Amino acid sequence: MGWLGRLVLATTAIWSSVDSSSVPSPIPGGHVFWLSDQTRQVQSTCLELCGWTAADERGNVVGTGTVDVARRVQLPPAEFTVGFFYITFDETGALPTTAAILRPPDTTTPTWPLHDTPVAVDTAQAWLVPCDMTNQTIVSSLAAAAGCGWTRDRLRWVDLEPTPGSYAPPTTCYDNATRAAAAAGVRVLEVFHQTPSWALDPAAAATDGTNATTYQMPTDLRQVHRFAAYVPTRFESAVAAYEPWNEGNMQEFGGQTTDQRASFQKAAFLGFRSTTASTTPFVCNNVIANAGSNETVAITARNGLKRYMESYNVHSYSEVEAYPTFFAPAREAAANSGTPLWLSECGIHNLPVDSPPPWSDMTPANNLLQAEFVAPSYAVSLWSGVQRHFFFVLSNYLERGLQYGLLRADYSPRPAFAALAAVGHFFANGTILGRLPPSSTPGTAMGYALRSRPGGGAPSDVVMVYCPASGPSTCIVPAALTAEGIQKAAAVYDFLGRGVASGIPANVTAAALFIVLPAGTVGRVLRVEPPLRAVNSQVSSTTPPDQLLPSSVVLQAAFPYASNALVDDAHTLNATGHATAFYVYNFGAETRHGTLTVKAATGTSVTPLSWPNVVVAPGDRTRLTAYVTPPGGRAAVSGDPSAGGITLSGDFGEGPTVSPPELYARVVVNLETLKPAQEVPCAGATNPLAWVPNIARGGAVNITRGATAECVHFAITFAETTPNPWAYPTLSFNASTAPPGDMDGIRFTVGGVSASASSGGVKQLNALFTDKNGTGYLSPFLGGPVDQEFTMLLRNAEWNNQGPPPPGPLTASSIARVQLGLNLIRGGGTASMNVCNLRWVRF
Repeated sequence: MGWLGRLVLATTAIWSSVDSSSVPSPIPGGHVFWLSDQTRQVQSTCLELCGWTAADERGNVVGTGTVDVARRVQLPPAEFTVGFFYITFDETGALPTTAAILRPPDTTTPTWPLHDTPVAVDTAQAWLVPCDMTNQTIVSSLAAAAGCGWTRDRLRWVDLEPTPGSYAPPTTCYDNATRAAAAAGVRVLEVFHQTPSWALDPAAAATDGTNATTYQMPTDLRQVHRFAAYVPTRFESAVAAYEPWNEGNMQEFGGQTTDQRASFQKAAFLGFRSTTASTTPFVCNNVIANAGSNETVAITARNGLKRYMESYNVHSYSEVEAYPTFFAPAREAAANSGTPLWLSECGIHNLPVDSPPPWSDMTPANNLLQAEFVAPSYAVSLWSGVQRHFFFVLSNYLERGLQYGLLRADYSPRPAFAALAAVGHFFANGTILGRLPPSSTPGTAMGYALRSRPGGGAPSDVVMVYCPASGPSTCIVPAALTAEGIQKAAAVYDFLGRGVASGIPANVTAAALFIVLPAGTVGRVLRVEPPLRAVNSQVSSTTPPDQLLPSSVVLQAAFPYASNALVDDAHTLNATGHATAFYVYNFGAETRHGTLTVKAATGTSVTPLSWPNVVVAPGDRTRLTAYVTPPGGRAAVSGDPSAGGITLSGDFGEGPTVSPPELYARVVVNLETLKPAQEVPCAGATNPLAWVPNIARGGAVNITRGATAECVHFAITFAETTPNPWAYPTLSFNASTAPPGDMDGIRFTVGGVSASASSGGVKQLNALFTDKNGTGYLSPFLGGPVDQEFTMLLRNAEWNNQGPPPPGPLTASSIARVQLGLNLIRGGGTASMNVCNLRWVRF
């Protein structure tokens, strides 16, 4: 019998394996039930015996009835199968609610959820959920029911250590959250950040000019080393993994460069490894927002971080179709480090709320968008190199008018929770096998295949098929899935886990399908493209494993935080240079004597280049100083990640089995202190008529000549109802007004920036560029009422998710238009700004 014949014979086994109904414990909360539950009671807020109506996620009525004497809705098993339900009542004042019915775990699995599953969720429950064990248990149990083997939670350092060496009693929200997670059978990834004020080290900050705040990593790394050693003793096995700091590459969380985060990571890792806890936790990197850049990859590798982390973690809120390119730098960094890639936050962030707190609900249409996002997000991220994916966020969470939560304020589900549970069921312990080859036929769906254990049962091949958002509303199912043998063998389920009795349909929408096939189908019958792997990794299959241990000596460059240039992943210094402190820490048990040497890239000066006799006592640090001058001229704008590089290497006699301490940092010149070799006025910039008003709907921009001939003035009025007040007057170019093709950037002066009190103030200022293909780029800057000059390098402009993905860095020859403007915090206000002396520059 051929393979297709065996597929058909295996059909019964698949259906029985996937559909087996165990009798798991009821799910706390009163809104989510197993398919096997015979009693499904949802409490209403009716005062009388009111009528109820239940509809699915698209508004189709599923059932009606009257509440019982206890004012509860009974969802009878004969009428209600797997899925999501909106429940409304005919009594005035009775609050609508929701419910979900989930496919239960397989009867053969001894535990649920499975810990090796790639499906995880960020609960943030210590911050977003009341502290008592009842509420914490509901959230942890819902995460477990959805098949999430891991959850991610947060803690504030100061809440556990309010004063140095003095710790809060084990009765905090954090303690209850971890207890609840352990009881529910899920593993916890804990992230901490926010430095206590007592750990800021103001004396050293004054000496070094670092000026750290509580939102930045402490400049004295001994503080985080001690805290990292303590935390595992408090939580023991209830917390399986730690991320020391959250999104440290974002201004909101400190705005640290990779070298600063590397030194912090090393101190934290050594602290975790020195713990006296009975279990040794898994140590992730201090997770970054987005997936980094090529500069991030290079600087991470040069700092030797691979010995100080066990996974490389990133965050993403980008579109699913961008994942393969988006995760490319992270794939490289993880491969260089020899660690898995974890996506510890991922969500969809353009869903505004449609009701006031505490519900902060979305419209049914946006609920559906969130639900449809879930399955493709997991599948495509796994194909793009991710090993474990944490959806953000389980708990009800409103931020800047947008809703992210899968649960409502009372733990009733949104449709996306049911979608997460479907992914958790069908991708359980899944390993990505590949992607169905994209079809040359327009409008064909995409398919991604995993080898998994649906519901914790026997291994199967699961193909997730969906219609990408960038394509038509309905797509053709890939031809490979229409073969007769595949059709007969397939068990098909929709994006919420409902069975599709008619089999594989001819078409699919953005709502994914899970097609379950016998293990081995993929590769024998279905051909797939293998998952994406790193391309430029320094580690290959023939590279011998690096067995060197991490050094207990950690090096740190104490550049002022104000000098951090995140777009360059470097420190900005004036052209004349800067006196800089370097610290040598000893986190070992014995005094270390050694030498420290410096190598500087061409055009970069460091004096002195060595320190021959460095002594550091255990648990202490030694301060060294050097004068650092950044590169100028063409080196200042080359974009070469090695330009301005400074490498510190130590030899402290730790032996041949230990990797010597190392530090790599970059410096760049403050372009405002560097004279361009060429300046060209921007055509039309001083003519108010050349600028086209561009503002959020309902607003107006009055563009006039400024106080001097080289200035224009923008007077801006926003509509009261504008949820995102933005104004970016536009200056377009043609063949005769386009900038010279060899320009490096644009320089301008901005002043007179003001906003009415009713607007809440200026949220951000940006220079926006659009190239001839319609791709948008963004360069933020900070302006105020006083005139200030800014220089924007074109190569540093970042894609703002407008238009097609950029083929490479922005160039002067590709620019079609430039926009200068601002966003306010809220609508209904006015704003103004002056833009002067706009010109193209070349260094």
